[in-house]
Amino acid sequence: MKKIALSLSLLLSFARLVAQTGNTNKIELNALYGLNTFTSGFYKTPGHMTGAEAIYHFDMGNNKAPYIQLLHIQSIDVVAGFRNFSKVSVIDSNSTVSHPIGQVYNVLGRLEIPVIKAGGTQLIFAPGLGFAYATGSYFSNGNPLIGSHINLATEAGLFITTPLSNTIALKGGIDIFHYSNGGTRVPNKGINTVEASFGLIKTLNTPGPQTGSKAFSTYFKHSFEIGLDAGRRGVQKADGGLYKSGFSAAYNYRISPAVSLKAGADAVYYFSIYHPDDDPKTNLEPSYQYHGSSFDRWRYGLSGGTDLWMGRLAIMANYGFYLHYKSTTKINSYWSPGVKYYVLPWVALQVKAYIHGSDCDYLGGGLIFRAH
Repeated sequence: MKKIALSLSLLLSFARLVAQTGNTNKIELNALYGLNTFTSGFYKTPGHMTGAEAIYHFDMGNNKAPYIQLLHIQSIDVVAGFRNFSKVSVIDSNSTVSHPIGQVYNVLGRLEIPVIKAGGTQLIFAPGLGFAYATGSYFSNGNPLIGSHINLATEAGLFITTPLSNTIALKGGIDIFHYSNGGTRVPNKGINTVEASFGLIKTLNTPGPQTGSKAFSTYFKHSFEIGLDAGRRGVQKADGGLYKSGFSAAYNYRISPAVSLKAGADAVYYFSIYHPDDDPKTNLEPSYQYHGSSFDRWRYGLSGGTDLWMGRLAIMANYGFYLHYKSTTKINSYWSPGVKYYVLPWVALQVKAYIHGSDCDYLGGGLIFRAH
């Protein structure tokens, strides 16, 4: 009986150890190689980027938060990356070749979502969002693609992981990395690279975060939000900026703890409007803002969208149509992605972009007030 009891005790201890190992944090190191770098407009960017990433994975296997369960999130990651674009050329319309991009350092928050599992092997989709510091900009070394050192960065890719042992896994995949500044300093064509990665993942003896016992309540079935923001678009190839303010009002219907639908109205006020005498072909465009140029102080429209709730934080996505927009180009629609973070149940901080097609008009920061 003692042997049986001892065997059962060892078996239970082993089961606990396996359970802990299966839901513990991980660290990852990988190498990057650029397959293709591209940008908008007529610029060509031949050459190959090289780089590396270090990633810390917070395992979500034991976390029962609604958005974790809805999206089947395996881990939430912190990603630190370095990319060397010194061998990527920039060729303009006159066939002039330069190498102004330099190096890019980034920090991202990222989700890992399993798509397919086959034994220990997984296909993972991983979207990320964060910030990038670029050594090359228009105002530092004449980079015609980016006007600022500080930029927003996004990343999305598909990766395959397969175990080599109980604590080591192999990982490889392809992703798209992008950085630009949201129009705060122009030029802002943005830089994109399709890259391959290859690395190793080490399982740590640190359990992932549990579901909070007293979660901050953002759940209201019906609510009404009023948003205010302010931002600026840079002046083409010059210091300074053209300021705008955004206003929004929307009704929100929460269809689940993690998702809400919304519909409402948006308006933007221009502190500087477009003057026809400022010919963008002959000067530094002191009032020209590409698709964001307006002859009137106001533009406004109706929009609908959805929010993905991650506790206090929500990712916003809206698409709308203009009722009034006297632009220099034919623009009928817009979309406005963003994030909001509720510091109190009735007020949130927000950052959102106003985008026409693929051109970011401006990036606004402000507040959202909620009634329910």
